Amino acid sequence: MDYPGDAVWKRMQEARPGAWTDYDRVIVEMLEDTCDAPTDPFQSDQNWQSRGRGQLCLLGPTAVGKSHLIESWALDGHGIEPENFLVSFPGTDDPTDLGGIPVRDGMSVTYSNPSLIPTRLLDPSMDGRWILYIDEIEKANTEVISCLLSVLHPDRRLRQTRLRPLAVVCAMNEPTRQLHPSLVSRLLVVPYADAGYDLWSRAALSVVTPFLSGLSPPLAGMYPPATSRITTPGSIHRLARWADSLGFWGLGTASEPHMMLKLVLNGSLSEPDAIAAMARYEDRPTEPSLDWARSADAPAIAAGLVFFLFAPDRVSQSHDVLTILLRRAGEDATGELSHVLDVFFKSRVGLSSLEEHQGTVAGDQDQRMTRAQEQIHKQWTKEQKARDIDG
Repeated sequence: MDYPGDAVWKRMQEARPGAWTDYDRVIVEMLEDTCDAPTDPFQSDQNWQSRGRGQLCLLGPTAVGKSHLIESWALDGHGIEPENFLVSFPGTDDPTDLGGIPVRDGMSVTYSNPSLIPTRLLDPSMDGRWILYIDEIEKANTEVISCLLSVLHPDRRLRQTRLRPLAVVCAMNEPTRQLHPSLVSRLLVVPYADAGYDLWSRAALSVVTPFLSGLSPPLAGMYPPATSRITTPGSIHRLARWADSLGFWGLGTASEPHMMLKLVLNGSLSEPDAIAAMARYEDRPTEPSLDWARSADAPAIAAGLVFFLFAPDRVSQSHDVLTILLRRAGEDATGELSHVLDVFFKSRVGLSSLEEHQGTVAGDQDQRMTRAQEQIHKQWTKEQKARDIDG
């Protein structure tokens, strides 16, 4: 199957052989799907607009390759000139760099063009021929965020300056504080790279593999942390636009055929909502229940236990799922798995989920499961915070 980003991906591979993995292929397609696009470049500037799928924001540790991938996508894949690949660091940029300097004009105040954007890029002839890359966006202070929100809005403005780049792309390290809800509503936060990702899978590193392989362990996480995953009305509109994307329904790898769908859902919604949505998209939990029981960590169990126990096609495996989880809890020295199971078994809504599930209409089943899962996750989160404070 041919995807819109195939030609771009081919040019990236030719320019930097051995630098990319199958996971990078999915990210490149998502970058293509979040580009700004003119519906008709010969009409007025109102037709140059964002596709409304959110600004792709790669989340991962420093130096894992986020900027390297985005730069190659821009320079190698799209032929963007290096001087037209603009990089902003909101943690160090001054608000006037993004919002311009106030200038009095008679009785009113206007703003100069933002210094971050060279004037030459504002010429209509440069429309779609430059890219704005916002790195370490999680470090932006409140004043800078207020400017960024207008850049990340489909209207693409910095104060009174209209921007028309090919794309605005973001990256961040794992946030250490709750992100601003308005910022989250504009970002599609996806992990880079995926769980188990090993640097040595990149052929470009073969020269140092013999004496360094194994010193850098695979990444442990898969999806963005809870601090950056909030279900907002903007998330709902975003999903409606992603659903018409060709790759949304199947672009991935042999082991993860629905990788893009998972990334979009988990990058847009809160953890319980993402699991529920994925279950409904596929009419089953996101992966085989027993596999999930063997690998899920405490937060994932708190966010998905009801779905994996009581989904219509998984009830027959619920005993085996609980057996595996109880065994793992007994082996867990941290006590986190025991804690999340305690919350479930002490919850009246949790224990009654199975009874309510039987003999009801499918829509009612979904609603009851969702309410039960949300309450259990909320209670676990509350108790977990108390545990962290106590010790």
